[in-house]
Amino acid sequence: MELYVESKREIFPRFYFLSFEDLIQILSNSENKDVISLHLKTLFDGIVALEFKDDVILKMFSKEKEAVELSKPIKTRAAVEVWLLNLSEEMKSTVYKKLKEGQKVYTDEGRKDWVLQHPGQVVAAVAQIQWCYNSEDAISGM
Repeated sequence: MELYVESKREIFPRFYFLSFEDLIQILSNSENKDVISLHLKTLFDGIVALEFKDDVILKMFSKEKEAVELSKPIKTRAAVEVWLLNLSEEMKSTVYKKLKEGQKVYTDEGRKDWVLQHPGQVVAAVAQIQWCYNSEDAISGM
């Protein structure tokens, strides 16, 4: 049993964050997305829920109930460790794309509207990027 669990952890390393009992619960209920959803907070920092439509994941939700639509829906017909790995990669890809979009359309004039149109993580990151740009400009202008 332990070799089986270890093989699943090698495929999806985030399983190391779970206790042996929790991991067994996920693996034995791999078709039950409600059981898997109970462990999202442990597996992914900041993600507490997913939106499923049939066998596809469409959105991820933060504890603040902010929804972010995945750029590419994730099919959940594969083994749980495989689709969780695909979800992890798509989460990163989606946030990266949204970060690039947010940076591209950022303006100081329309900042209030911009903040409301983008996910919180994008707003925080782009604000830091802009602060760095503005600091560099100020320092080089001395």
